[in-house]
Amino acid sequence: MKRLKKFIKSLAILFSILIFIQSCTVYKAAPSSLSQASKAHARSKVVNQEGEVSKFKFITEENGSFYGIKRSKGTLIKVKLNENHLKSIKTKDKTMSIMLTIVVSITVIIGLHSIVKNSITLGLPSPVGTNEF
Repeated sequence: MKRLKKFIKSLAILFSILIFIQSCTVYKAAPSSLSQASKAHARSKVVNQEGEVSKFKFITEENGSFYGIKRSKGTLIKVKLNENHLKSIKTKDKTMSIMLTIVVSITVIIGLHSIVKNSITLGLPSPVGTNEF
């Protein structure tokens, strides 16, 4: 029973870390224009002339004007974007975001496994719970 409890506790910590890592977003290094960002319909990071950063779920074009769509308290909010006041626009790099999530997840899993394995081998208390089997 104690072994099962330790396993479930370790699994819960692992899933918590994986969920946290999945929220990572990698943006393309090259800036894009508002029209390219609206066609990509992907997460975008906009930096204005004052250096303030705004992140949007996506950018859309309506009647020749561009709007950044962001979520606030469960509702979607449209923020008008003025191209003359923007310094750079970067869109999400989906491929690198997925690759980074996979690589970091595997690294965390291997690291946790080696820590638990070494603590059991050395007879140290387990960092996840008790070392009783």
